[in-house]
Amino acid sequence: MFNAVRMDVYRLIHTKSAYVILVIAMALAIATSGMTALVRSMAAEGIVETTDEVTMVSESDSEIADEYDTASVESSNGPTATVGLEVDESDTSDEVPTIADMVESDIAGLDLALLLAIFTVLFSTADLNSGYIKSVGGQVKCRGVLLFSKMIALSVFTLVAMALDVIVQCIATPLFMHGAEFGDAADLFKMLGSQYVVTLLFVYFVMAMAIIIKNNVISMIIAVCMCTGIFTLIFSGINILIEKIGAKNFDINDYLIVNKISELDLSASAKTVGGAFAVAAVWAVVSLIAVYGVFKRRDI
Repeated sequence: MFNAVRMDVYRLIHTKSAYVILVIAMALAIATSGMTALVRSMAAEGIVETTDEVTMVSESDSEIADEYDTASVESSNGPTATVGLEVDESDTSDEVPTIADMVESDIAGLDLALLLAIFTVLFSTADLNSGYIKSVGGQVKCRGVLLFSKMIALSVFTLVAMALDVIVQCIATPLFMHGAEFGDAADLFKMLGSQYVVTLLFVYFVMAMAIIIKNNVISMIIAVCMCTGIFTLIFSGINILIEKIGAKNFDINDYLIVNKISELDLSASAKTVGGAFAVAAVWAVVSLIAVYGVFKRRDI
């Protein structure tokens, strides 16, 4: 078993797609910070310009406004109207996003999960049609060892990807948004721990799916649809049909792993984390049992 794990880790280190995915993940993290800073800057400039336009009132307009105010006071018992621009104070908040907020955006926003899913499909199926898997498969007593070694390698890659995201945001966030702080370290590490477990279970599910289907294109399409919310829209339509049948307050989307990843933010409660663990564990265990049955009987 140790030799199988060592070979898969060695294969992971020498896989070019692993480095491509990590580079893309770092680029997306930098782009997220940059775009957030740009949007905040444009919003602040727009509010300032609009405020200047509203306050530039001529003397004649002032007289009309005074007359309107007088009339409004006299008819205070009637309906009132608001003239001009009404700005919500929450939209003009000067609070700068923290590093923890940006890490949450990357991970809970499923950006990292999408890249991990793509790499998982590529890595899990790369050796299925090669002499590598055939030679190793003939040397092990239980083929489950081959699945376990893949799981270990993917666990290492997921950990490295999350760690790199945190490191990049620690540099990019203060660089683009001056005055950005780290945020609550306890909340961040709690989120990272729960996200690592749930995301890893999602990776295991994708691995099992890719091995069973044995087709990179189909497996990748399914993984992308899961991470981009396409399945959520489809299941929303199914929910409507189920509700018409008579099942009330039932939502299939509550039982999707990717939706549980999105729920695990910095303020996630213990109940939310526990529910995410339960849903992800069921998906992962069922898929791993299924892939073990297929892998055991399939000619590799």
